Amino acid sequence: MRRFFTVFLLTFVLCISLCSVALAAGEDFTVEEGVLTAYTGEGGDVVIPDNVTVIGEKAFADCTTLTSVTIPGSVKRIGDSAFLRCTALKSATISEGVEKIGLLAFSHCSALENVKLPSSLEQIDVFAFFGCTAFTAAVLPDGISVLPAGLYFGCTGLESVGIPASVTSIGDEAFEECAALTNTYYGGSEQQWSEIEINMGDDGNDYMLVSQIHYNSEMPVIEGAPNASGDENTPDTPPQEDTPTVQPDAPDAPDAPVEPNTPSAGDGIDTSTVVAVVAVVIAAAALFVALRKKK
Repeated sequence: MRRFFTVFLLTFVLCISLCSVALAAGEDFTVEEGVLTAYTGEGGDVVIPDNVTVIGEKAFADCTTLTSVTIPGSVKRIGDSAFLRCTALKSATISEGVEKIGLLAFSHCSALENVKLPSSLEQIDVFAFFGCTAFTAAVLPDGISVLPAGLYFGCTGLESVGIPASVTSIGDEAFEECAALTNTYYGGSEQQWSEIEINMGDDGNDYMLVSQIHYNSEMPVIEGAPNASGDENTPDTPPQEDTPTVQPDAPDAPDAPVEPNTPSAGDGIDTSTVVAVVAVVIAAAALFVALRKKK
């Protein structure tokens, strides 16, 4: 009997150790049926688990210790305000597979540098990159048809933008306060450009319209911005001569539709972690019963 008690004790200790490891691995994320609803980790460089299909509303909002995030291809949608006011976030890797970026998703991420958007992207909601002042270049993927209102509002460091020929509409204030914008690369012809519905609002797209527009420039390689492979490059085309244009004065910025802070969700674990822990416990119990019967 003492022998069986010893075996059971060792098995129980093993189960507790495995459970502790599983819990430690999942405690940073609360995932419910594929939706990442809250992040409770310490920040730094974060890789989102590949069992996540949706990053929920405000999942990382106000996480001021987050410095980089890698979003896997399993994620189809980045929810509204998902990374709102992550002021230390400098790098965001968005993998192929992501189809939608929600309202205010990366708003006020003031340290966020140029982000490569995947070709799988179909929709970007309004003010998605509002106030990303560290942006210097932005390339929209082919297939996007609408540049929503306020997309790059307040991106004061934005110097170059690439717009594909698939775009048919540019929303109000998409480039409001982008006074540094000097080059717009367009994938279609001048005639196609003239057919785009450009909503002016309070002259919110003036900076884009007075920039140097390069027609028939598909997926331009812009200095400091990632190309299709994700590598940084320098431009193949020689720099354009400066044109003595007068930049319009930037109007006062309206209040951004910033949503109130949400209390941080409590620690949670992924459903798959729970299943793994239960499986280990059942296996240990089965082993104990088998040893008992053997006697």
